[in-house]
Amino acid sequence: MSLKNYIKDFFNELEVYEDQNGNNYKNRIYETIINFLNDKTEANAYKVYESFFKAYWIGIQDEVNPFLELTQKMKNFEENGGHLLKNHRDHYFHTVFVFLLGLVIYEKNPSYKEIFNEYALNKEVYPDSYDTSHEEFFYRWGLAALSHDIAYPLEIIVKQANEYIKFVCGYCEPNEEIKGIKIELLTSDEFLELPVLKPKKEFEEEFNKNYEDSKTRFLGDSVSLLSYAMHENFELPFNEVKTELNEFINHMNRENFIDHGFFSAIIMLKWYHHLIKKTDWHPAYFYFPVLDASSAVLLHNYYKHGLKNSLI
Repeated sequence: MSLKNYIKDFFNELEVYEDQNGNNYKNRIYETIINFLNDKTEANAYKVYESFFKAYWIGIQDEVNPFLELTQKMKNFEENGGHLLKNHRDHYFHTVFVFLLGLVIYEKNPSYKEIFNEYALNKEVYPDSYDTSHEEFFYRWGLAALSHDIAYPLEIIVKQANEYIKFVCGYCEPNEEIKGIKIELLTSDEFLELPVLKPKKEFEEEFNKNYEDSKTRFLGDSVSLLSYAMHENFELPFNEVKTELNEFINHMNRENFIDHGFFSAIIMLKWYHHLIKKTDWHPAYFYFPVLDASSAVLLHNYYKHGLKNSLI
C-alpha cells in the first residue's frame, strides 16, 4: 500500500469534534495532505500547517495565527542561512513528513494505538480528553510533530558563527583547538516562568473536583513542567529529572551550543500558556495535551543525548 492509502485509512476512522458544529476541518486537512503528497511544493506544505493550526486554533479565527507565522519564519531563515552549513537538511518539508509518518504508525500498529489510548483517554486522569474517534491522538501528535523543529533557526545561528570563526582562525593556527563564540542562553527565571493557570470562577468547583488528584503537575515554570512529564512517563524521581534537565541547560552554556528540541519545547509551552491565559480556555488543555506534546518535542533530542545517558 502507498502512503496515501495509509493516510486515507486513518482519516476514515478519525472524527473531529468541531465538525459536529458545521465545520469541515477533517476533510480540509485530509485534502491538503493528499495535495502535498501529489505535489510536494512549499505552498502545499504550508496548506498542511494552515489546515491543522486553523482546526485547533486557540483564539478568534480571524486573528493572525502565530504558529503559521513561526513556520514561515523557520522556512525563510533556512532558505537564507541553512545552506551555509555543510550538513544542513530542510526542516519545513521534513516536519510535514514526520506528522504523516506518525499518523501511519498509529493507524497500522495496534500495540502503539492501545498504549496511547490507555494513557491519554484515561478519564480518571484527564476527564476532558476528546470522545471523538482518534482525535486525542491526532491533536497531540499534530502539536508535537508540527512544532518539534520551530527553534531550529537558533541552532543554525550558533553553528554558522562557529564554522566561520573556526575557518578564519584555523588559517593562522591550524593546530590550535578553536572553541568558537561564547553564547548565553535565555534561561533566566523570568524566561522560564509560567504561572499556574486557573479556571474561570464559574468552573472552579467542577475543575477542582475533576483534577484534585492531578494538581501535582500544575507547576509554575517550564523546566518543572517538562521534568514532571518525564517523571510521570518514565517513572523517574521528579527532583532527579529536574536536576538533570537544569544540568543540561548548564551543559549547553558551557559547551556553547543550542539544542533546538529544548527551545522548541519551551517556545511551545510559553505560547500555549499565553493563548490559554488570554482566552480563558480550560487550563487542563495546557497541563495535559500541550504539556505532553511539548515533552515529546523536548525528548526528540534530549532522550538520546541527555535523559538516557543520565537516568535511564
